[in-house]
Amino acid sequence: MRLTPAHILLVEDNTFDAKVFRRAFSEAELKNPITVVRNGIEALMVLREYGGILDTNLVVVTDLNMPSMNGIDLLRAIRGDPKLAHLPVFVVTTSDAPSDRDETLELGIEGYICKTGEGRDVVEPIIAYLGR
Repeated sequence: MRLTPAHILLVEDNTFDAKVFRRAFSEAELKNPITVVRNGIEALMVLREYGGILDTNLVVVTDLNMPSMNGIDLLRAIRGDPKLAHLPVFVVTTSDAPSDRDETLELGIEGYICKTGEGRDVVEPIIAYLGR
């Protein structure tokens, strides 16, 4: 039996950053489907509607600084929901603040990536997680 590639839910309010992320995945020749939403509220709507269908074949990648619901609040909501708590979450952000890093690590993320890198450097930890 062959598993389908993990679906990636990218939570990113910056259109340019979302394009950079998609381009980096394309350049890495990954075929993972990517759904982009603009904030934590939209992400929760998608996760609660489709999370049970996608189950463990879903990886959440979120920015921290977003309108309506930021990445830390989204992460708290995911970890607080028994149907979603198992989902792997990566944080990709411009914030290098130790408090942000510590808080997200305490909430059980798979990785914390600063957007200081370019292209593939930003997605490399996610690629490694996906086993490519």
